[in-house]
Amino acid sequence: MQVSISDAKKHLNQLVSSDDASIITKNGSPKAALIPYEEYVKMIRLQREQEDLAAIKRADEFFAGKREAMSQDELDDMLGFKNDSESRL
Repeated sequence: MQVSISDAKKHLNQLVSSDDASIITKNGSPKAALIPYEEYVKMIRLQREQEDLAAIKRADEFFAGKREAMSQDELDDMLGFKNDSESRL
């Protein structure tokens, strides 16, 4: 469903209560999407799984034929992992 920003403001409670996604438009152009939280969580998990698979592929390519020891920090840097305290969903 597409809804203008002004209509979204007026009917926000109804939109949030819906199990359907809503596209919010400004001057007729799509600007944002309002989706159920469960769908958001699924999208984030899928994105992270794809990132993990890409990291595994990079590691496989990097280590092909190598037998050197590597520290955890070096491995994290090579795989592109951030060293922070953000929790994962």
